Amino acid sequence: KIIEELEIANREIQELNNPDSGCIRIAFGQTIGNRFLPNLIQKYYHHIGSKKIKFELSEKTADNVRECLLQHSIDLGFSAFLKTAEKDLEYFHILDEEMVAVVPNQHYLASRTHVSLKELLKYPLVTYSRRCGTRYWLDVVFERQSLHPEIIQEVESEKVMTAAVASGCGVGIMPRIRELSLYDVTALTIDNSEIHRSMYMCWLKEGPIKQRHIVKQFRDFLITQIQQMKNQSEQF
Repeated sequence: KIIEELEIANREIQELNNPDSGCIRIAFGQTIGNRFLPNLIQKYYHHIGSKKIKFELSEKTADNVRECLLQHSIDLGFSAFLKTAEKDLEYFHILDEEMVAVVPNQHYLASRTHVSLKELLKYPLVTYSRRCGTRYWLDVVFERQSLHPEIIQEVESEKVMTAAVASGCGVGIMPRIRELSLYDVTALTIDNSEIHRSMYMCWLKEGPIKQRHIVKQFRDFLITQIQQMKNQSEQF
């Protein structure tokens, strides 16, 4: 704990001496890291007119994001909401992702474009582990519709889920990621408007982020940008 606090103090001193430089450490889910976050970081560089601020990026599950924030090893996280982290973290909604059914190309359902949850879950399900916030949300959806899937495999990333489905292990429910085209799988629209996953930016309710100027500045920039994007989408 003492070493950790010394490291935090050292970063604060360096940033006071060089307020426009430093490192912002971010952890995120796969879909956020594909385009959303890199595009916003590039916009931020244009906004501040400098690239002196560096970013340290890593891909993690929602539970890992919480652990890293509590350990002060990252400054910001991007993930699905995690109920168990609510007392520790602040959450800011950034976007909703469409969730699709994913089946092997040789599957009976592969010739379709749409499928209901009830029909999809007649088959074994490859789903997220409980280290992922999305798993808790899916469990709530299943409970509301009185569905009881046969879970054949639990994974911690969309890439692993896609590979498992392509091998014939079962069917999956996940965001419509670009990598789907690289595997022998077919994505189907799910006939239910409830099947959208909410993603959030999160940070510690109390901690070093309150004191680090460059992190707060970047976080506030993202909030402004995201609010603008939401306002623009509502106009169409």
